[in-house]
Amino acid sequence: MVDYTSSGNLANKSVKKTMINQNLLSQLKDDLEKFESERDYKQIANLAQKLGELYQRNNNFKEAELFLKKAFSAFERLFSSEDPNLVPILNAMSALYFEMGMPALAEPFCKKLTSIYAKTHGSEHPEVAIGLTNLALIAQSKNQYEKACQMLKGALLIREKALGKNNIEVARSLINLSNLELMIKDYTKACSYSKKALAIVQEIIEPNDLEIIYFYEQIVEILILNDELSEALEYALKILNIKEIKLGPNHQDVCSTLLILARIYTGQQKFDIAFKSVKRALTMKERVYGNNHLNLVPLFLELVTISQMQENFSQAEDYLRQSLQILERNDSPANNPLLDETLFKYANLYQKQKRYAKAKPYWLRLIELRQKFEKANLDELCLVKAKLMECSYYQKDIPETKKYLSEILNTKNNIMVDSGIKVAQSLNTVALDMVSNNNFELAEPMLQKAIDLKTKYLGPNHQELVVSLKGMSLILGKTFRESEAEHIMACANKIMENNDA
Repeated sequence: MVDYTSSGNLANKSVKKTMINQNLLSQLKDDLEKFESERDYKQIANLAQKLGELYQRNNNFKEAELFLKKAFSAFERLFSSEDPNLVPILNAMSALYFEMGMPALAEPFCKKLTSIYAKTHGSEHPEVAIGLTNLALIAQSKNQYEKACQMLKGALLIREKALGKNNIEVARSLINLSNLELMIKDYTKACSYSKKALAIVQEIIEPNDLEIIYFYEQIVEILILNDELSEALEYALKILNIKEIKLGPNHQDVCSTLLILARIYTGQQKFDIAFKSVKRALTMKERVYGNNHLNLVPLFLELVTISQMQENFSQAEDYLRQSLQILERNDSPANNPLLDETLFKYANLYQKQKRYAKAKPYWLRLIELRQKFEKANLDELCLVKAKLMECSYYQKDIPETKKYLSEILNTKNNIMVDSGIKVAQSLNTVALDMVSNNNFELAEPMLQKAIDLKTKYLGPNHQELVVSLKGMSLILGKTFRESEAEHIMACANKIMENNDA
């Protein structure tokens, strides 16, 4: 059975990609058609599975699914539901759906596989642990975290008993539990599991072995998310040291670690060191790919971030220009995520400088791009609309302001945390400016939405709520609703007292 956690994501590429031999393909199809007419289900099963796997290797998932389903149907005619002979086709079906990023469709096949292995080898066999791990991934994809946790702990116990506690598979089970805790933002538990995994790996492989890097990287990611940057830096420097020793200081794999180091240094406000790390990576990339390759774009975007944090906006603008030029020269597809990120950073750069006429075309291009390719769910579109509303207001385009406000207020889905907070901030900025200009009619619904979003995502006692509540109190007082205004102001004062205590 294939363990789909081995690459750290659901869509693990379990089949190496090759070009299809068209002559072989035609011959297999002709043979399949012949055996179908003869109702030779054994041959149908084998040939259809072979065809499905060939198409899968070429990323033609539609044809792959068609033939693998045909193979599965033939196998079901040949064997009982718990027969071990079904294992290859069950593996093939589950592998296809995981690779397609549709783990829920893989679930019945994973369940069947796990059941067969438990009956054939016993419930404490390592293959059962793989089955439980894959089923846990499926549960995670459905946000069933408690169920996933129990399965992963079950897999860990099986591996510890069957393989011993100091085994690489036990370490991988601990990383799976770490990834789960990472998803639910329990960074303390996530870090604990990762460090236990690292301790096992350090016992069984050499300290400078490349395999240990994966475990270091897991810990670095968690520490960065938990803002423990000093410790993250220690591990990141160990990764860099191993790569430079084993691969050489100019190897392309060193670049990814230099980027991680840059992000840590940026978080520590050591901008000069961060800048040098990215520039070193950029020089290495340019030596290999030249000055006009898409692989340079992520590095330019990182330089944009550093430049913005130093408030060097002209430098940030220059790097964005280079990024966009590379994307356009390479005729980059419109659904390239790097194009999406470049447009967002361009628009945001101008917005921060209050250059709204410059920002607006980039926001409009971004929203068109995301709607066209369905690159964003509604909460991401809502954030761009909030930015457009802000641009329209400061350009004194009130009809456009009302239009985007209406679309934001009518967003029915649950906005994600990060986007929700940013939408609230945009609404708050515009609403308070409106209050200062006595435009209460538009300001009130804006502030109410901002209060609702802040309460939902930051909690009812967060300091961020105070400025919104004071603004709302002012609106209510100015529109002759004194008792409501007093109540809202009392809420703001209580939050301030709680935060001061």
